[in-house]
Amino acid sequence: MRTRTKVILGTGLALLAAAGGYFLSSTHQAKRDFSQALQLCEQKDYEASLRHVLQSLEHHPSSISRDRKIEAVELLGKVWPKVRHKDRESQAAALRVLVDCLADESTELRQASVVALGNLRIRGATAPLMDALSDQDLGVRREAVWSLAQVVGGLSGTNYKGRPLEKEYAALIGTLSDPDPGIRETAAISLGSAGETYEYPEHPRAEKPLRKAMEDSSPAVCIHACWALDRLLSFRTIRERQADPRAGAIGKRRAGFQAEAIGPLLDYLEHEDPVVRFKAAWVLTGFPDQGKTEAMMRALNDPYPPMRLAAARTLGMTWTPKTVGPLIGALHHLDAAVRFT
Repeated sequence: MRTRTKVILGTGLALLAAAGGYFLSSTHQAKRDFSQALQLCEQKDYEASLRHVLQSLEHHPSSISRDRKIEAVELLGKVWPKVRHKDRESQAAALRVLVDCLADESTELRQASVVALGNLRIRGATAPLMDALSDQDLGVRREAVWSLAQVVGGLSGTNYKGRPLEKEYAALIGTLSDPDPGIRETAAISLGSAGETYEYPEHPRAEKPLRKAMEDSSPAVCIHACWALDRLLSFRTIRERQADPRAGAIGKRRAGFQAEAIGPLLDYLEHEDPVVRFKAAWVLTGFPDQGKTEAMMRALNDPYPPMRLAAARTLGMTWTPKTVGPLIGALHHLDAAVRFT
């Protein structure tokens, strides 16, 4: 009986020792893979770096600390866009590890995973990103809006042959109604950015929600909704002219919209919040000169330095006979950034 007990105890201790050795070996391998991934990234061998960072995340998920996992996910998001040839196996592996990280209790890890998913720009990233739009953490949701827009913009256009991204596009539009003003602002910016490549239908569904967002309680949301809608109409005008140089219906709609929106934007130049003034000045760059030049001339002496820079940029981008004098005068401005711009 004693002999059998000794055998059982000996076997158990051997198994524990083997398990401990495996864990230490796995931990060591995970650290080594990550260190190699960092070194290879610095050497600009991005394909090899991607291979090692995926190994550290996928083959040893329980052997890597949370802080190291966050760093590995951030490295994955950084390296991925620089790798020219990505096979399906790498895409599937990256998607698996990032989706697993989205289930982690660490908000920092989930946020890093959402950013990395946006950098993947692959069809499989859209579903987890749409799920992340309802994450309990505000920061994760904000990053999810921007990342989803990146994927929609990256997949869309004439070279995309997959399923139309209607659900993803609808999810982006839906975030314009989010309770958080920061997310609504990000949504407006994202819709304007995705418009560069997205093949919009004749009556884009974003137009009506963006018009509604122009009346938002947050000035930043209003300003960026104006910017996004102007961009969408601008791209549609270009497509209209490419199809028929004599056509001009959308161009007239854009001109009418700008005439309607420029008044509120000029009013925001007097807002007490300097960041609001700065955003309005930046957005006004693409609008016609309907009182804009005089307002930008006054803004060159705004107490907020970025506002002065935005005013100089807007004057330079407008470039009408009226702006020549103020621009020459700005060459002697006390602010070096204004003189440079």
